Formats: sequence, C-alpha cells, structure tokens
Amino acid sequence: MPARRTTEPTVNPARGAALVVIAVVLGLVLLRNGLDTSTVVSSGRDDTEVTGDTGGTDDPGTDPGTGEEGDGGEGGETAARPPAEVTVLVMNGTSVNGAAGKYSTAIGTAGYQMLEPATSQVKTPTTLVYFVEGFEAEAAQVALAAGAPATVTPAPMPTPPPGDIGAANVVVVIGDDIASATPTTAGAPTG
Repeated sequence: MPARRTTEPTVNPARGAALVVIAVVLGLVLLRNGLDTSTVVSSGRDDTEVTGDTGGTDDPGTDPGTGEEGDGGEGGETAARPPAEVTVLVMNGTSVNGAAGKYSTAIGTAGYQMLEPATSQVKTPTTLVYFVEGFEAEAAQVALAAGAPATVTPAPMPTPPPGDIGAANVVVVIGDDIASATPTTAGAPTG
C-alpha cells in the first residue's frame, strides 16, 4: 500500500482579504472614536457624561448639574474665564534658547496674565499644557493661543509640577515640536 500523502492546509485568499478589510474598518472606527472631539467626558466631579449637544437648554455659563455659575472645570462645556482672569506660566522644556519667552509674549497678546518665563525641570519632545483644579476650559484656550498641536490635551497639574509654578492657573511646557516655530495666536479667544 502506498504511503498516504499528507495534505497541507489550503490558503483561501477571499478569507484573508475579508480579514484585512475587517481589520481596516475596525481600525478606522477605533481611530475616529479615539480622536472624536464632539463628545466631552466630565472632569470627574460626577458620573454624568456631557455631550457636545446639550439641546440648547443649558446656559453655557452655568453648571448643568446645579444651574450655578460654572468654574471652568466641568468638562469644557462651561464658559471659560476671560483671559485677563487667567494667570499663565510658559516653561521651556527644550534646549532651544528663548522658546518660553517668545511663546509667553505671544500668549500675552491674547490678554492672559503672564508670569515670567521659566525653564522646566523636565525636557519634553511634545508640548504639554497643565491646569490647576477648575481651569480645564481655560487651559484648552491657552493651548489654542499658544498654537499647540491639536494632539495636545490639557492635563491636571502633575505632582510634582514641572518646576516652580507660582500663582499660575495654567502652565505651558514648550516641547521640541514647536520650540523652533514662530508662535501664533490665531486660535486665541476673543473675549
């Protein structure tokens, strides 16, 4: 009796193509949802999720949960304080001399109260924006005023902070990504 020849598994190109298409579609859905800014999640004061559309029933300057004036820390949906009421510190997180100074000047032209530029204790390849409690909305506007890349998401002030922040409400640590660029205040708030 002749030896039985084993058969190797067959490759089904249609199955492979279908798996690739499914992986690409799944990747696109995850990527879109990961970068979608139309939904904002609350800052953690409660478990309520705030969406970009409030149905037009809430005054943007009030806290939807209490009806009281917001403090700017409720998921970015409350009205931010005017620039004149926000103290900003710009720190240089790079080896590019003068980066903090030129960005401090640019942000200051948008009306923010500026502290003297400083050097960060940490070097960073990407620009970072930090806020003290209650200044999340303002930090987002400062990031725009600084011309920070859209990928920069303001974060709560770390412990320890990137240096002596004094009375700053918002701290911008300039990274290598924009240190050599010319600052612009095109995205700065107007009021």
